[in-house]
Amino acid sequence: MNEIIVLKNGRTLLSAFGREIKCSCLVRNELGTGNMARLPNQVVHTEPTPGYPYQPRPFPISTWDIGKPVRMTADSGAYIRLWWIPTTAHQEVRVWNVEEHESYSVYNGPSEPALYVQDSGYGIHCSGSPTTLGCLRISQDGDLEFLAVSIIDLQAKGDTAQIEVIA
Repeated sequence: MNEIIVLKNGRTLLSAFGREIKCSCLVRNELGTGNMARLPNQVVHTEPTPGYPYQPRPFPISTWDIGKPVRMTADSGAYIRLWWIPTTAHQEVRVWNVEEHESYSVYNGPSEPALYVQDSGYGIHCSGSPTTLGCLRISQDGDLEFLAVSIIDLQAKGDTAQIEVIA
């Protein structure tokens, strides 16, 4: 049996394996205000590396395959905790200019055509930060553990999992 995990309710609730799981997809970018604005020197690059400078966007709307969850170790860094659940999600993002001091500048000028590239690396995880670069952030460690183990069990039976992201 294949499992469809549904992200709904403005990207705040994940319905998976008979459970409703609180999540978020708060992204700091040029559209944000206050602490949701990305500072000019907080340059982010598209995946895979080496990537292009861009302003992060929320997890893309569509149906995506879910890969095998990866248990994180202490060496993995503090940003992603416990598990990383990869997906095939990707989307086109606009490339930004970066000035010599590694700071964002405005989009390509009006006389230059805008450049768009594919960004991937969207996944599901817990983190010590309330914001992400577009990934889905599961609020509770226990919910992420449940989700990762459920996906592993499903995949061990030869079944697949997908995530359907609804507007």
